[in-house]
Amino acid sequence: MSYSNISLKCLWQLKKYARSVEKKSRYEHSKRVARVCVTLARKFGLDCKKAYLMGISHDICKHYDKDLMLDTAKKDGQPIPDFFEEDPHALHGRAAAVVMKEKFNITDEQVLQAVSVHVTGMQGMNDYSKVLYIADKVEPGRKFSTRAYRKELFANPLDVIIGKVLKQSYDYVSKKGYKLYPGSKDIVDYYNR
Repeated sequence: MSYSNISLKCLWQLKKYARSVEKKSRYEHSKRVARVCVTLARKFGLDCKKAYLMGISHDICKHYDKDLMLDTAKKDGQPIPDFFEEDPHALHGRAAAVVMKEKFNITDEQVLQAVSVHVTGMQGMNDYSKVLYIADKVEPGRKFSTRAYRKELFANPLDVIIGKVLKQSYDYVSKKGYKLYPGSKDIVDYYNR
């Protein structure tokens, strides 16, 4: 298992910040995501402090209004596809990564990528990004995510788990008739080949 230079003080500050800006139900979700991130980090030999940090912080910008979301996300220097102009709340991960870097001096690129892409995923995700994406989608507060479901899912290698969860998420969004992020099918296919 690797260890980061993320201090306990930094973890405490981000946890306190998340609690102060998120609705109670959102904060409870973030705590569950952080716990699942730690479970997966232990299983796959990743740093548990990094895992907890990204789990507790991933939704710290979920409450931003449209303009603040766009303005904050743009600070990461990446282009904003038209999809996000129409639905800027899908940028809350990118905005959260910016806030983590600017307000809390988090410079760990694995953590920042994980938080940034936890909404859409991406091809070539680092292991922390996979862990956060998975944890966000299958934390115990999700109705379908029973203990038995997670036990069976987590018995697989990390790349198999991310493939299954991406496909499940894609199928859910498609079935509900929500607008799909451009490239979603390519991301699903990338991890399920």
